[in-house]
Amino acid sequence: MRQGGERILKNTYITIIPMQMKNFDKKEFRSADGCEITYKGTKRYFPITSVIEQTQEEGIGTKVVAVRFGTEVSDEYLDLLKEELSTIDTKDLEIVEVTVPENQEYNNLVDVFMKVLGQIDDDTDVYACITFGTKIMSLIIAYLLDSLAYIRKNAKVQGVYYLELIRDREGNVIDCIMYNVTSLVYLNKTVKEIAELNLTDPQGFLMQLLKKNEELE
Repeated sequence: MRQGGERILKNTYITIIPMQMKNFDKKEFRSADGCEITYKGTKRYFPITSVIEQTQEEGIGTKVVAVRFGTEVSDEYLDLLKEELSTIDTKDLEIVEVTVPENQEYNNLVDVFMKVLGQIDDDTDVYACITFGTKIMSLIIAYLLDSLAYIRKNAKVQGVYYLELIRDREGNVIDCIMYNVTSLVYLNKTVKEIAELNLTDPQGFLMQLLKKNEELE
């Protein structure tokens, strides 16, 4: 949600569909410090559903970009996401699939970056969940979010979330913790801006900024 009356056309939500996952089931969760997305009493398969439910705005369109692998298991998980989204009161919902290959060679990763970028318009607030998928796929989405400020007009990253799944020795999920990791995206942007200042002690300046942010929080 923008401050100061800035106008946006839609909220865009990016989520990665699992490639394959043991004991994939609906989950309740608890929120880590600093995470505004909270458990409202309804178990979900996908954290992005709770994010959408708690951040959608009246009169603003909702676009979901589902990054998925081209497998039958991924097909099943995508159907679960669509079914889950149908249970929340979402106006003007658009779901877009971005299919990626299992082979994660450089050219394929660049292709994923460009495909997802192509689904993000100007004048939008962006939210993302990087819980599922491969580690490199989550990294690609993080790079993409960091790049939006330089590529899209009036597109702002408002929230990036990760649901930690804590398992027992048998692989069963015994606890879930939701984290807001948006600050990590902006940290990289801050480092770039500090570098442009040509300071004599950029690391010290960065530490002062981080300490000040902690005090404000």
